[in-house]
Amino acid sequence: MISIPDIKQEDLLNACINGIRTKNESEKARKTRLNDSKQALLEYSRHYKEVAELGLLNAEERNAEIQGGVLKDDMIFLYKERLVESVNGKKYYNKIKAAAPYGKCPICGHCQAVTLDHYLPKAVFHRYAVTVENLIPECVECNKNKNNFVAKSRYEEAIHPYFDDFDDEIWMYAKINRQAGIPFGFDFEVGKPKSWSDEKINRAKNHLEVYKLHDLYMALAAAEINTALLNIKNIYRIVKDINLLRDIVKGNCDIERGQRKNSWQAAMYQCIYEDRWVWDEYMPTFLDEK
Repeated sequence: MISIPDIKQEDLLNACINGIRTKNESEKARKTRLNDSKQALLEYSRHYKEVAELGLLNAEERNAEIQGGVLKDDMIFLYKERLVESVNGKKYYNKIKAAAPYGKCPICGHCQAVTLDHYLPKAVFHRYAVTVENLIPECVECNKNKNNFVAKSRYEEAIHPYFDDFDDEIWMYAKINRQAGIPFGFDFEVGKPKSWSDEKINRAKNHLEVYKLHDLYMALAAAEINTALLNIKNIYRIVKDINLLRDIVKGNCDIERGQRKNSWQAAMYQCIYEDRWVWDEYMPTFLDEK
């Protein structure tokens, strides 16, 4: 869960609308429509926050008309040409992007957040095209993978970084997959915290599927495990104590859980620490190799 950017919706709208050129009748008409619809857009933004807090975004009307006469194309223009590209709008775009902790994508927790994504896609929910709470700082890959996904029910939703707390429990786990690489790989899965409802568990699963995080985390872990094992071997050459190695792996897990409770790294190190095959069969042979 990340903090909603401290931006007044009216300030953002004014910055985007006021600078629209009016060199021809088409541009004049667009600016008039947007100004005529400004109060409605502000009300829609207030409404968005209210229903998001109640978990009811999935019930929002698709392709709804906007009071005041503004068109879908006007809203797409307002986002692409004014919020993203104009000098006055860009400062708000960058401020929303800066809501990503340490500049990392809050969806995958790995790549840099270099763009914004619409939680409710602007192609379907154009009245929320420039609503602050609907704009999520993300990496390019997560943005692309989600595309125009729209949940049909709360049960099908992915995590909303501004409104959903999914770090109240540990739910990201990994399992050793001996066929997934050399020396081995990992499969990532969602656990079942006792305090969670079936709906929340399913939403965590949806999050991994919608953004294709299983594949990303498997690839990252495959690269990480070789470095981790080499470090373990180097430490063993000094201490000659396999139990101490397990404690070090547990320490790595605790550090990762402290940084990002449900990161793929934390899940990977916990898996290594807990897997008996790793310590009873794999490690003794691996550690004795020259």
